[in-house]
Amino acid sequence: MIIKQCRFCERIKTREGFAIMSANNIGKVIVSEFKLKDCKAKVKERTKDGATVEFRCFVDESVVAFDKEISIKVEHETCQDCYRRSSGYFEALVQLRGTRSKVDKLVERIKKYAERGGAFVSKTEELEGGIDVYVSDKLLMNEFFKYYRLKPKRSYTLYGMKKGREVYRNVYALHL
Repeated sequence: MIIKQCRFCERIKTREGFAIMSANNIGKVIVSEFKLKDCKAKVKERTKDGATVEFRCFVDESVVAFDKEISIKVEHETCQDCYRRSSGYFEALVQLRGTRSKVDKLVERIKKYAERGGAFVSKTEELEGGIDVYVSDKLLMNEFFKYYRLKPKRSYTLYGMKKGREVYRNVYALHL
C-alpha cells in the first residue's frame, strides 16, 4: 500500500484532501484504497515499513473485527497549500500607507487573522510610503476589513483564466 505524504508539512493525502497523519486518517486511506464498503480501519501499531491495522466491518447487521498486517510505502508529494506558500501565491494585495506604528500594528493583525483563517501572508514589501502585504485568500481579507470596520479603496486586476473564467486579484488601498 502506498501513502502519499507532503514533503513539507508531513500531512497525508486522503480522499478529501491532505490531512494530519494520524491512526484514523491512515485508516481512511486504507479503506478507500482497498475500496471496502461499511468498514472502518484503525492503525493499532506502526513500524518503519508497515502497520498492524484493526478492521471493523458491518456485515448483515453484525460487526466483524479482525487485525491485518499491511506493508506501507510512503511516497512524497507536495500538497497544494505548501506549493502555494513556496511559490509566493496571493489573491489579495493590501497596500497600507500612513504612520509607521499604525501600519506595523495592522500588518501584525493581518498576519494573525490570516493564520487563524487557514490562509497565509506570502510576503510583505516595504515601500517609502508604507507596506504592501500579499495575502493568499481574498475572501478572508474581505472578512478582515468588515470585522475591523475598515473601509479600504478596492480595485481588481486580471490575473488570468481558470476553466474558461477570468480570475482577478483584489487590491486594497488603506490610508491610516
